[in-house]
Amino acid sequence: MTPHTDPGDVVVFLASGVSFGNGEHPSTRLAIRRLDHLLRQCDETFREMLDIGSGSGVLALAALRLGVTRAVGLDTDPCALQEARANARLNDLACRLAVSGRPLEQLAGPYRLIVANLRPPTLRSLGPCIDRLAPPGAFLVMAGMRSEEAPGIRAAYADAGFGWRSQEEEEGWCALLLQKGG
Repeated sequence: MTPHTDPGDVVVFLASGVSFGNGEHPSTRLAIRRLDHLLRQCDETFREMLDIGSGSGVLALAALRLGVTRAVGLDTDPCALQEARANARLNDLACRLAVSGRPLEQLAGPYRLIVANLRPPTLRSLGPCIDRLAPPGAFLVMAGMRSEEAPGIRAAYADAGFGWRSQEEEEGWCALLLQKGG
């Protein structure tokens, strides 16, 4: 059954699976809304984006539907890798989404758009890699944190030169949009 959509809506189809990111969790919805806000408001064309901990691939697929040219989805879970590839095929985006189990440390970048919907300890630990992969002016969408955890994440990334652009909350969860200074 096709869901009801309004003009301008972006639709991503997902096969049911065990990987995180089916749109039911507030952090997934928040990350998609921050992506939507950025990609509709920004004059920049994003040729490639990175989705760290891609799970089902929903964030990368949404970004592709919103105008990103190519996406890289990273995950360490073999089930997630299979599901993200299947979802890319389901949405006719397999040629634009590269799904990989490579460690983040092995990527060369740069990426002008990075998305991570992960819990705060992981977000903090990824900071040095994200800083290395993000050139000045790059955008970072982060979700997966409770509202009270957001100030700590903002502070950690501010130390690496990422400035706050916007924030949204839902049901006690929070998503941030940050931009790396030059």
